[in-house]
Amino acid sequence: YFIPDGVETIGDYAFADCWSLKSVRMPDSVRTIGSEAFNACFDLAEINIPQGTVSIGEYAFRFCNDLEVIQIPDSVETIGSGAFSDCESLTSIEIPESVTTIGSSNLVYECDHLTDVKMPDCMTEIGNGMFFGCSSLTHYEIPDGVTSIGEEAFEYCNGLKSIKRP
Repeated sequence: YFIPDGVETIGDYAFADCWSLKSVRMPDSVRTIGSEAFNACFDLAEINIPQGTVSIGEYAFRFCNDLEVIQIPDSVETIGSGAFSDCESLTSIEIPESVTTIGSSNLVYECDHLTDVKMPDCMTEIGNGMFFGCSSLTHYEIPDGVTSIGEEAFEYCNGLKSIKRP
């Protein structure tokens, strides 16, 4: 599905529960992706977040079960809680240094296949349940700025072998 040029905001719940949606191309004009905008798009396997996007809402991509990799451009400043939670096939995520605010909880909650995570050094908190249930995560490097690790942050990360600071 191609979102037309000129669209600046993908509203809250805009495509939620579109179970069979497989691919979305957003134009460069998109600045905001609302809360739960693509929640429960179970078959969504391909999506671009265009350069110029500033905000990704809470649970925006929750339950996008076929999404394996997400590229977040360095224009993004804010990512809401649970934005990528329950994405069963997600294997890799890199949060750019431009992100100054990450929601307080569940960013990649229950992402069973997540093996590669890179968070910005400016991050000060690993929120509650941030990596809960990420059973394929084996190593994690805590960003320099982290001063607090929340409840259940790494609970059920059964494959986790090492956590270190740079």
